[in-house]
Order: sequence, then structure tokens, then C-alpha cells
Amino acid sequence: MVHSPRAWPNDPHTRDLSRKNVAMKLRTQFRMGSVAVALLTLLGGLQLFAADEKPKKTIDRAAQLAEGKMLFERDWSTAGPLKGARGDGLGPMYNDVSCVACHNLGGVGGAGPNKNNVNLLSRGRRPVTKVSTRRRSRSSKQFGKVHPGFGTGSSTLILHQFGEGPVGSAGDYEKWRNSLLGEGKYRLSLVHPLRRIQRVWLQLTQRNTPALFGAGIIDSIPDSLLIETAEIQEKQFPEISGRVPQTGTGAVGRFGWRGQTGTLHEFVLGACAVELGLQVPGNTIQTKYPLKRGQEGDIRVREPFKVRDPRLGGGTDTDLDLTDEQCKSLTAYCASLSAPVPVAGAHLQVSLDVYKGHKLFNKIGCAACHVKDMGPAKDVFSDLLLHDMGKKLADPLPATPEITDETAPSFSSSYYGESAIEFLATITTNIRQEWRTPPLWGVRDSAPYMHDGRAYSLETAIRMHEGEASRSGKRFRALTSKQREQLLTFLNSLAAPGGGPVSRRFGRSGFGAGFFSTPVELED
Repeated sequence: MVHSPRAWPNDPHTRDLSRKNVAMKLRTQFRMGSVAVALLTLLGGLQLFAADEKPKKTIDRAAQLAEGKMLFERDWSTAGPLKGARGDGLGPMYNDVSCVACHNLGGVGGAGPNKNNVNLLSRGRRPVTKVSTRRRSRSSKQFGKVHPGFGTGSSTLILHQFGEGPVGSAGDYEKWRNSLLGEGKYRLSLVHPLRRIQRVWLQLTQRNTPALFGAGIIDSIPDSLLIETAEIQEKQFPEISGRVPQTGTGAVGRFGWRGQTGTLHEFVLGACAVELGLQVPGNTIQTKYPLKRGQEGDIRVREPFKVRDPRLGGGTDTDLDLTDEQCKSLTAYCASLSAPVPVAGAHLQVSLDVYKGHKLFNKIGCAACHVKDMGPAKDVFSDLLLHDMGKKLADPLPATPEITDETAPSFSSSYYGESAIEFLATITTNIRQEWRTPPLWGVRDSAPYMHDGRAYSLETAIRMHEGEASRSGKRFRALTSKQREQLLTFLNSLAAPGGGPVSRRFGRSGFGAGFFSTPVELED
């Protein structure tokens, strides 16, 4: 019979085992206590950290969009500065009084008519083949006398629609502005005219207001998709050399006629500063060109200065017209604008023409650049890449050339493009002829067409396609009149959000400002 040690308390061996068990229990309890103390200390520290950390602010989406809509539609000329803002609001130089004043075709956020075009003034080249070095040097000095902005190193300036005169007189600014643009009426043409003023040559170009429909979706397209699209395009279409747009810092660009702006938020900030003269984060100082009268009463411009007086536009972050949160609300509203979707035909025969027109669109090669889908952007009909469109569409303010980390710091970035290209050692593309493929969604309701609104109908715009688009242009002209009508009917199905069904009626409700319309004279 075997007995347990517990039955023999007086046995020496049993007593030794008992002592060992007690010692082991004590050590275990000590270790557990130490762990518990450590855990309690850690939890206490975390509680203290959590107490010090401020809770994250939750964004009321509905309130943010409501604020953004209010800012987009705000008339700064009548409403004045925002309540509580230290900035003075509109100006001192601006192109219009609200966002919606320019973005309104086809609904709030759409494109704009030619009367809202932005005027760009560029240093021109004298139209002769031989110019002496001495003559060229003297002419270079004269540019600063015509407009002091040229003396700051810029080769292209924005000639705003409105500005302050010597004592705030709008009439004086208008008179001086017309002296540069040319009095009275001018005609948009395939070749922008050169004007000689005070012994120097100037060239006037324009930019038409782009639509913002679906801008939030375009903003979400990944860089990799644009890069992949460019590579696939190069392999499938040797005659096309689309390249990914870049900003002045070398980042991937998505917005602007030349893709010179990287994100929607940057685009919104630039528009606030340039188009409205508002002081916003990152754009808090605006250059002003004060006017003066000469001995014979002519209006001239003195040296530029930076506006710092809060009454004239502010100069520091404390003088902002829009806070960072308000700018984000404005961007959020622009991003919320619905993307256009193709609309149905008014009856079966029109729907058949839309179907056949889409097939012709693909057959003649339009779809090589006007890609139907770009990731999340369905029915966008654009590859968002830069393409050489030929000499007739050349512009003195170039697209950003291919730049690297080393060359990017050499550029002077502007809202409408890059002007300091002379710092780049090698330029491999025709940067003055390159334009980003404009999205065709909503194209029915966004006439006039092309970057400066020179085309008043879709057919005219197609016929202007040259350069990399020459082959498609020739194929379009080779179509029968019935086939061209079907292709245009397809484009007519790409309406702005909420647009009505497709019809075959030509005119304003169908293809812009007339099916076979020609350029007309425009008021300055």
C-alpha cells in the first residue's frame, strides 16, 4: 500500500516538499503582482495621454457642402467681405465677382461663355527674320515700361477684367486695359494677332472657362492610371505621343487646359486668388499695378507693389478673405458636382443614330485620346494627357515640359501655366502646342469649344484638330454628311447633369451656338 506524502506530516522528506511548494507559490504570486502593477501603470499612462489628446473634430458633411455652395454663388461685389474676416474681399484686381458668374453653362458649375474668357498678355516676337542684338536688348527694356509685370521676369501676364485706377477709378483702369487689348472689338482667330505698343510686340491669348462637373471624380484618379494609359497609348497608336501632365513642382497634373494643376483643392485656391483677388492660404499677397496720368493725360502704370494693407486685400494669414476651413468647404462643394452621364434619344431613330455615331467615333480614331472610361471616371471620354495639336493651336504660354526633381525648382509656377522654361536644358516636346484632352462628358452644354472658345460648334472644333489628331480629322472630313450627323448626334448625347434627351435639332439646344456657325466679333 502506497501512501501520499500528505499522510505523513512528520516525515522529513514531506516537510521539504511542503517548503518548496510554499516558496514556489510565493515567487509566482510576486511575479503576478509585479505584472499587475506594470499593467496598472501602463493603463494609467494611457488614460493620462488620452485625457491630454483633444478629440478629433467630426465634419458635418451637409453643413460643409452648404457653406461651399454659399461661397461658390456669393457675389463679392454686393455681399462684401465675409463676417469676421480681416481681408477686404474682392480684388484689387479680378475677372468677375463670383464663381458662378463664370461657371454656369448647363447649370451651376458648368463652363462659361466667351465674354468671361481670361485675357493673357505675352511678350511677342517681332515678325521679321533678322533683328540686331542691340535692337533686341533695347526692346527687352521697353516691355517693363508697357507693363511692369514683365519686369519681374514673367513672359505672360493675366490682364484682369477689372482693377483699381489712381484713386479707385474703374474708368481709368478700363482705358489703360483697352490700350493694350486694342480699342473696341476684336476677333478670335486661328492666329492670335501681334500688337506693337511703345516699340514692343505683345500677343493676346485667352482661356475659356472649363466645366467643373465630375471634378471630384477626376481628382480621385490615381497617378498610376495616367502613367499606364500613356504607355498603352504609345504602343497601340504610334502616331500619338500623349504624355502625363506635370505641375511646376513636377507632380502629376489633372486640372487646367494644360493639366498644370495637380489637385482640385489647388485649382480652387488658385481660382480664388487669380479670378476673384481673394486672399486665401498660400495665396495671401496679390500684385497690384497702380496707374498714373502722364502729361498728356495718357494712363500709364507705375512699378508694381505687393498689397499688404488689409483694406486693399491683406498681406498675411491674419488678413485672409477665406479661412482654410472655408476653402475646404468650397473644394468639397466643387467635388460634389455630379458627373455627366449620357442621355437617351428622344425617340428610337435618334437612339440608333447615337449608337452608330459612337461606333464612328471609335472607328475614325477619336477614342484613342478621348478614352471612354478612366478608372472611376465613367463616360469621361478623355485620357487627361497632353497632346500636340499643331501649330495653329500654339500658344505663347507653354505647357510644363518634362521635368525632374533637379529641374523643377527652376520653374516659376503660375495659375495658367509655366513661363520660365529657359532654365530647362532640354525640352523634348512641342510644349507650346500641347493641350490636355478635354473631357467630353457634358460637351453638349459647354459651347464654345477649344481652349480659347474659338470654335462655336462641335463640327468646327473637330475640323480644327491637327498635329497628333490630324488623321482623325481627315477621317472625319471623309465621312458622308449622314455619318457626320450621326457622330455629332452621339456627342449631343453627352449632356450636362440633368440635361434633356437627345434631339436632332441643330442650334443652341443641340450643338452649341450653331451647327455650321462661324466666329463672330466679340465685345472686349
